[in-house]
Formats: sequence, C-alpha cells, structure tokens
Amino acid sequence: MSERSTKNREYLDLAGVARLLTESLLTYKRVSRRLPGADQITEKQFAEAERHLGELLDLLIAGLGEVQPDLPPAIGELAERIRERQGSELLYFQQDLAKVRGNLVAGRRLSDGELRVVEGVSAQTDQEAARAFRSLWVR
Repeated sequence: MSERSTKNREYLDLAGVARLLTESLLTYKRVSRRLPGADQITEKQFAEAERHLGELLDLLIAGLGEVQPDLPPAIGELAERIRERQGSELLYFQQDLAKVRGNLVAGRRLSDGELRVVEGVSAQTDQEAARAFRSLWVR
C-alpha cells in the first residue's frame, strides 16, 4: 500500500471514529439534558448511542493501559496522542474515563464534568482527524 493510501485510510478511520463519537454524544446529551429534538429520538436510538459511547470508551481505556491490546489503528493512534497530551495527568484521565464508562454501564446520567471528559475526547478525535486530513496534502 502506498504512503498516500495509508494516510487516506488513517484519515477515513479517524474521521469515522470522530463522526460516531460526535453523533453518539449529541444524541446522549439531547435526551439526558432534555434539549430540543430529544422528543424525536427513540429509545432504541438512545440505547445505541449509549452503546457506541461505551464501546469507544472501552477501546480508548484499553489503548491507554499499560498492556497494548490489538486495537483498530485509529483508536491506537488516538490513544497515543492522548497519552502524549496528558503526560503526568494520564492516570487521572484514565480514572475519569473509567468513571464515565461505569456510569454508562449502570445507566446513570453523566454529570456535567463527566460529559466534559467525553467532549474532550471528542474534540481530540476531531483534531486527530483534521491532522490526518492535512497530512494527505503535504508532499
């Protein structure tokens, strides 16, 4: 596979993760915060959004752990960037992610602080997708 094809695949994967995370987060927030449009979201759609959030958090938590499992490349890349950015605060960030994941599993509504953690992950995912897109045009 050529370098350009590899970069294109990286961008498409990161963009897909970013889209799924953003859509799931928006659906979750609309319903849990009773925002406009919440009445148009079915229980099935809400449950699916929660499931997607949980699955993405599970993968990210695994990627940030000491033992690196076999992860999708986009998640592995994202985990590496988060590890670099968090630095000495990584352990606290991992604890925050685990708490958010635990509350999702238990069906508890996420607090504003917990939502900010997920929003931060979403923003970092968007930044990584944008970085990958820009790298397509660098020669």
